[in-house]
Amino acid sequence: MDLEDRKGNVHDGIHAASAGGLWQAVVFGFLGLKLTDSGPQIHPALPSHWRRVAVTVRWRGRPIRLEAHASAAESARVQP
Repeated sequence: MDLEDRKGNVHDGIHAASAGGLWQAVVFGFLGLKLTDSGPQIHPALPSHWRRVAVTVRWRGRPIRLEAHASAAESARVQP
């Protein structure tokens, strides 16, 4: 992430590595994704002002929807 436009090129776009780091912070941090031998598990810790977070990831070649709601930790689920 650039804090200053030192090279005069910020209009060229975004940093893919920064976008990837943000995605990882949400998925592995706030959503609490753990990849285990028995499959993906989530242990969410959402900020109080977030209602929900949902992403789709691929696990062993299959898309899996991961979703967590701030209102109840037990509503966090992994769906094939």
